[in-house]
Parts: sequence; C-alpha cells; structure tokens
Amino acid sequence: MSGEACEDANGGLATDFASRSSKLVVVSLLFSVSFTSNVVISLLYPFAPVHLAGQGYGPGFVGMIFSIYSWAMLFSTPLSAALVVRFGRSKMLCLGILILSLFSAAFGYAEEISLGSRWIMSSIYVASRVFSGLGAALTNLSVFSMATDTCKDDLGKVMGANEVVIGLGFTVGPPIGSVLYVNFGFGPAFLIAAAAVMLSLPLALWEAVTRQRYQDMQLSDDLNETASEEGEDIGFSRVARVFTLRAVLGGVLTLCGTFVFGVMEPNLAQHLHDAAGLSQPAVGLVFAFFSAAYSLSGVPLGWVADSCGHFGVCTIGVLMSGAVMLLLGLPIWEQV
Repeated sequence: MSGEACEDANGGLATDFASRSSKLVVVSLLFSVSFTSNVVISLLYPFAPVHLAGQGYGPGFVGMIFSIYSWAMLFSTPLSAALVVRFGRSKMLCLGILILSLFSAAFGYAEEISLGSRWIMSSIYVASRVFSGLGAALTNLSVFSMATDTCKDDLGKVMGANEVVIGLGFTVGPPIGSVLYVNFGFGPAFLIAAAAVMLSLPLALWEAVTRQRYQDMQLSDDLNETASEEGEDIGFSRVARVFTLRAVLGGVLTLCGTFVFGVMEPNLAQHLHDAAGLSQPAVGLVFAFFSAAYSLSGVPLGWVADSCGHFGVCTIGVLMSGAVMLLLGLPIWEQV
C-alpha cells in the first residue's frame, strides 16, 4: 500500500509539473503571437498611405488595402475553425505563423516581385493582405483556444494580461514602423517585422511536439458531443439564439467604436504628413499615443463599466469618438 501511495504521489507530482510546463508554453505562445502579430498590423499605419500614394494609388485603393485585412480575418474564421478541428490547434498555429510571416514580407516587396507591372503589383498588395488576414485568423483561433483549454483556472488573469500585450503591440508598432521605414525602406520594414513573427514558430513547434495527441482528439470529441446533444446542431439555430437585442446593441456599439480606427488609419497619416508637415517618426508617435491611450485606459474603464454599467460607458465612448472625429474634420486644422 505504501508503495502504491508513493507511486500515486510521484504520478501526481509529474502530472502537476507537466500541467505547469504546458501552461507556461501556451501562455508564452499567446503573448508572443499577440505582440508580434499586432506589431505587424500596426507598423504600416504611419508610412504605408504616403508610400502607396507616391506609387500613384488613390485614397480608395489605400483604404481597401487597410480594410481587406480585417475582412479576410472575418470571412476566414469559419474555415479556420474547421481546419483547427480537423487537423489540430498546434499544426494550424504553425501554419498560421508561416502564412502571416510570408505574406507580410511579400506585401513589402510587391514592387520588386511585380517586375514593373502595375497590375501585378496591385494584385500582390491585395493578395498579401488577404492571406495575411487568413494567417492571423488561424493563429489567433489556435492560440486562444489553447489558452482557454490550458488555463481554465486562470483564464481571466491570462486574458487580461494578454489585452495589455495586444495594446503594447499596437502602441510600439507605429513608431517601430516609422523608424524601420526611414532607415531601411518599405520592403525591409515588413521583412524585419515578418522575421519577428517567425520567432514564435520554434515555440509553436515545441508545443506541437510535446502536446499529447489525445488533447486535440478530445476537442473534436467534445464538439461532436455538443453537436449531437438532444438532436441539436451547432448551426443556424444555435447561432440565432445569440442575437438578442442586448447582443445586437453591443455589436452596434462595438462597430461604431472600431469604425473610428477604420477611418483614421488610411487617412490620418497622409494628412499629418502632407498638411501638417510631420516627419515619419512623428506620425508614428501620433499613432502610438492613440494606441497607448487605448491600452492604458482599458483596465480603469473596465472597472468603471463594472461599477456603473457597461452600456452606459459604451454609449459615452461612442459619443466621445464621434466628437473627436468631428473636431478632426474641422476646416481650422487646414491652417495648422
């Protein structure tokens, strides 16, 4: 009996160590991927509109280049979910990192790859952003599901810390992009950023090798059990129940808030460069201030929302965003 008890104790210690080790790897992956991918997303804000305008592209094309990344992420998420269930999170995380890195670099060298053809160059710009969005969707879905599964007891703390990491990536991305663009040029800026994303790949490969196969099979089994429970499917009927009035209002408020970023990203940089005469590093700092304010205000405003009501805080935030957009559009700034 004492021998069995000793074996059970040793087995428990080994299991606990493996659990802590797995959690450390997954959290490290989560932070690494969240930081580098958001640096890649935000580093082009201060200089890409000016650079593309210098190549003869109009505001419509520039705006499409910025927005198509998010659209690609949105529409590829169902495909990404199916791939994760079919092939496993670890493999899809590695694939997502490779796709995001490769096509981020391709965006920077579209002019060189096109061999002088404007049509090919435009196609490369669009395709690279679409596939970068696909890579980001695969990466985010894989690593977030890993964190949800591995860090069940500390999920709130982990996700809260990850929001800070995401905000940090958005904050340092624009100034890093400006510095890289000024010192190395358009292509190398994206190549260096893509290499930074690739730094997460060895850790992802390690996680893929060490993760036990039954964990991914367990995910598939759980989804199948959920789908077959009480004869219900996971399709439209369940999704439709989510669309309550409260959920729709929350979605509309979120859409209005993110719309501000969607309008500013392709336009503000060129305006600050052409009308205000700011240098590229200065434009990068302006975007960094936006992101820093977003990141630093998240925790205290979350506390205010918990205390005073979430929809009231959301409504005030949307109204403030609208007021700021109105102030930015006043003719007086043409004289600044």
